[in-house]
Amino acid sequence: LDPDHSVARQLRAKIKEFEALKAGGNNAFTSGNYDEAIRLYTDAIAFDPNLADLLPTLYTNRATAKYKKRDYQASIDDCNLALKINKRHLKAVLRRAAAKLELEMYAQAVADYEEAQEIEPNDRSIAQSLRRAKIELKKSQRKDLYKLIGVTKHATEPEIKKAYRKMALQWHPDRHSSGTEEERQQAEKKFKEIGEAFEILSDPSKKQKYDDGMDIEDINGGGGGRGHQGIDPMDIFSQMGGFGGMGGFGGMGGMAGGFEFGGKPQGYSRRSHGR
Repeated sequence: LDPDHSVARQLRAKIKEFEALKAGGNNAFTSGNYDEAIRLYTDAIAFDPNLADLLPTLYTNRATAKYKKRDYQASIDDCNLALKINKRHLKAVLRRAAAKLELEMYAQAVADYEEAQEIEPNDRSIAQSLRRAKIELKKSQRKDLYKLIGVTKHATEPEIKKAYRKMALQWHPDRHSSGTEEERQQAEKKFKEIGEAFEILSDPSKKQKYDDGMDIEDINGGGGGRGHQGIDPMDIFSQMGGFGGMGGFGGMGGMAGGFEFGGKPQGYSRRSHGR
């Protein structure tokens, strides 16, 4: 046999085997079997060092599978390996940016999307992703109202109400009246912040503005809103039932449903309260 022919045949066989691993990884990914996709991509990566030109794509594919498994740091690590070989690999930059967003690494995500925009300046989807990352960065620099009352940004209205009551009871100044001056001041501050957070998160309109990235000061003071004027955290607490039973949910005075400041809870009747 011609030695050259034999070498060529072996090379074709290796390429065919490599392509089978890559295709298998793609098929597993498409079917949602991310563990199998990661295994096959890993085998393809280790298959032959002479196929280094294909490694950035394989690393990025594996990064995407890890991203789907919510293993965001591992996804970033694979993107870094891809970009070490080809620093302008667009899909690796974009996947890394998306993973950083999930890890709330907003400033770094913005930097990655800006880098992607330099690579592909006319891509509208990249511009849109960059805008979204900048909004998330801006939001992260505000006071986190969700964390103040101990819920995630995906919390439902009942969960927000329940969390508010728990935190308000914990930090109510009456419960800290025997503490030091510093402890009493801390409790008053926390109680006020919790009430202000609940005032926004319990009002669908204000909550949406907050989720969209509007500054808290603008939500409360801008656009002619009444903000915190005339609203006392103690009023919020008492309208939510105080130390007794809980009232309705859906916003404070002037908001949809719920309670009216300066009056009784909506739906109040003497008969229902045994008076």
